[in-house]
Amino acid sequence: MKLLSARELENWKAAYTNLMRKVVLRLRKESGAEVARQHTANPVLLEMFPDAKFAYIQRNPFDVFNSTLHMRKTMFRENCMGKPHLREQSDNILWLQEFLFQTYEEDKKLIPPGRLYEMKFEELEADPLGGIEQTYQALNLPNWDRLKTILEPQVPGLKEYKKNTFQYKPELMNEVYDRLKVIFDHYGYPHPSEQYEPAAA
Repeated sequence: MKLLSARELENWKAAYTNLMRKVVLRLRKESGAEVARQHTANPVLLEMFPDAKFAYIQRNPFDVFNSTLHMRKTMFRENCMGKPHLREQSDNILWLQEFLFQTYEEDKKLIPPGRLYEMKFEELEADPLGGIEQTYQALNLPNWDRLKTILEPQVPGLKEYKKNTFQYKPELMNEVYDRLKVIFDHYGYPHPSEQYEPAAA
């Protein structure tokens, strides 16, 4: 499915290339480390960066849904001039999750062997330094030792970060699970009710 016109696609390519140049310049200046381009794989990026390597982070679809909905609620309430239609946002987020999953699973077949590494968000969250090291090893990226000396002092501070907590209605758990069951099953995540206590009626 094509969501952009040819002109829009060219504009996106130019903007993305400019962004990546700034990121690479900043990281090389600070650490001397090479950069693994992390993005949902697609033919456009492979065309733009033929030698790119990809790291893909999987996350519980229910967590992705709630995090995205919370972000949009906050953004719209602080910036829009009217009352946002949150029901439409929920439907849009579910559609987007389906679309990105289907697109990624199809397009990742185009990536040559040895140039894609997949990991679970929960494992990276539990051991950030170890997860990044595994990524560097799997993709055969250089300068890990140099990057490790920069990242290691920052790891203790990550433990101070507090994620948002929510109470979930059983109806919402069932709706997200039923709609995204193929993603839950593919990545091995259980029904949300097995992970979260439902909100009191």
